[in-house]
Amino acid sequence: MDAAIELPEHYIEVQGSLVQRRLRSLKHGDAFAVFDDYGDIGVIGSGPEGLYFNDTRFLSWYGTSVRGQTAVAVELGR
Repeated sequence: MDAAIELPEHYIEVQGSLVQRRLRSLKHGDAFAVFDDYGDIGVIGSGPEGLYFNDTRFLSWYGTSVRGQTAVAVELGR
């Protein structure tokens, strides 16, 4: 007999490894965003990235590119 797996209330299924890429977050009041090092949201499968307000995700995909290529910062200013 198969045992049922009980998932947490706010379970988000992912298709990629979160260990292989670092995620960043920003928070302001009741809004927060989770994105990768490039500022992209959800471009590698489904994951926790997104733009949230009051615990509801309003944006699950956003990608940036320059002439079809991922933009990479050569030097970050201080």
